Amino acid sequence: MPDHPNEMGAREIEQFLAHLAVNRNVAASTPNQALSALIFLYREVLHQEFAQSQLIPPTGLALTEPRTTAIH
Repeated sequence: MPDHPNEMGAREIEQFLAHLAVNRNVAASTPNQALSALIFLYREVLHQEFAQSQLIPPTGLALTEPRTTAIH
């Protein structure tokens, strides 16, 4: 796993969200909240585009339509 978010790609983010959903037994909304936090981090703090369209949600994690179309 990379040490800094600048080094993370879609694969690492997918793995993290899947880990939350599958291994940590968190509420269904938690991975979506984590994804929202990552989007904020990349856009507002790191000033990088977050290509959410490259992410494949893990089983049981549904990305909402407004979120998938608004974020490129």
